Amino acid sequence: MTRVLFRSAVFLVAGMSVSSCTRREAPPPAGELRVHLASEPATVDPSLAEDGASLKILGNTAEGLVGYDGEGRLVARAAQEWKISADGRTYTFQLRVDRKWSDGVPLEAAHFVTGIRRTVDPRIGARLGQLLAPVEKMEARDAHTLVITLKKKTPYFLKVLSLPIAAPQRQDILDAHGGAWPVVSPSASSYFIAERQPEQYWLIRKNPHYGGDAAPKAPEVVRLMVVGEEASALALFDQGRIDLLARVPPLEQPRLEQQGVLSVKPFWATYYVGFNVRKKPLDQASVRCAIAARVKKDEIVAALGSGETVAESWVPPGLEGYYAGSDSPARAAVSTPARAAFSTPARAGGAPALKLQAGFDSNSRNAMIMEKIQADLKQGDAPIELELFNQDWKSYLRELKLNPPELFRFGWLAAFADPISHLQALTSKNPNNLTGWSNARYDRLVSEIEGMEPGPAREKKVIEAQKLLVAEECPVVPIYHYVQVSAVSPRVKGYAVNGMGVVRWADLR
Repeated sequence: MTRVLFRSAVFLVAGMSVSSCTRREAPPPAGELRVHLASEPATVDPSLAEDGASLKILGNTAEGLVGYDGEGRLVARAAQEWKISADGRTYTFQLRVDRKWSDGVPLEAAHFVTGIRRTVDPRIGARLGQLLAPVEKMEARDAHTLVITLKKKTPYFLKVLSLPIAAPQRQDILDAHGGAWPVVSPSASSYFIAERQPEQYWLIRKNPHYGGDAAPKAPEVVRLMVVGEEASALALFDQGRIDLLARVPPLEQPRLEQQGVLSVKPFWATYYVGFNVRKKPLDQASVRCAIAARVKKDEIVAALGSGETVAESWVPPGLEGYYAGSDSPARAAVSTPARAAFSTPARAGGAPALKLQAGFDSNSRNAMIMEKIQADLKQGDAPIELELFNQDWKSYLRELKLNPPELFRFGWLAAFADPISHLQALTSKNPNNLTGWSNARYDRLVSEIEGMEPGPAREKKVIEAQKLLVAEECPVVPIYHYVQVSAVSPRVKGYAVNGMGVVRWADLR
């Protein structure tokens, strides 16, 4: 794979004439909502979706038994009601009888069985599929009764069912497309994907047969406009050609705030740098922790200037086990062994103590962060030389899955309102563990946390697991916890975005 080395001159893009890179778009017609999409989603297959862009779309087009509203509350969706057995293992759902797919086919319990079975099929390769590992068996007792039995009590399981991986899928659609879920397809949600023009737009229409709780004046059409350059997207928003702007350049935030269109909301996500521990000397915890100790996170966050929080825990604010301040586990990362790892005298001729490669997906923000880390690692009496390379998002994802570089930038978004998906992502056999790190004690702690109810005892274990992760072993370096900074046109009413970054279009008017 060709690697494109990054040069600082890329920053000049942000200062070029906006008119030279802005597409000519007509103002939105009545009944159409135009939403900025900063990058193409990796997939919109409900079983395979894992990135933020995919989940933002599927949060509206692949609705499950339950879901999160704009305030982050778990609410009923396709399920009208449910009961959980006394031992916490059996969930019985009664589906709403008025739900239909966008092609008029009634929604049935069997469609959920099909969807979940496909997700957990190892041939599919669903990277979030392990969240459904607690399922022992499923049964569609009748068209509107679904029974799911778990192998053991899993208190967070209901939250898992809010994800696209547990959304309904139809066998007739899969059969017609060779077992794959097509991009343009019927949906049992409030909206369905009607058309896609790669790297340009996604056209999404309201499901006329939904029978759900969409606002009467919810937009009939949602056009997702793919605009990667922030300056171009901002220009379209200022011209009234985009209604919801996904990213706001920090220097423009005061202006938009003064106009009353800026929205700043929590985001349950952590920006981090990972180490490929399969490659020496990064197989040594002392080396990883020493590198982590050199990264000046506070300076990175100050340079971004858009409200992020320095990451001192792996789990972000708003979730159980988040820590900040002098008592945080990450403070211990600058430990005596970590300080000693590169405390050797400067090498003759200024030769670096270590040379490493670091990859990131292309945008100016990631470039700034990685260049700052590059500069941080050069400092001291045993400098570390970091060679940077960048790729487009899809190419970068492929490389991370096949052969991650020695250092790589990534982000982890909570799949639902619980710290367990953050913790599970770095267990030994989890497909989302890009680092290759394996630790039996950490795996055991996470397994114990999985079976615990939220509360002080569980939170204590979450913190213990994080201390092992970010202070003792350091397979990842949490840099900051995200915030969602967006801009909302005055013509949009009812706007709300939850901690997973999903705006439910059916609630808008």
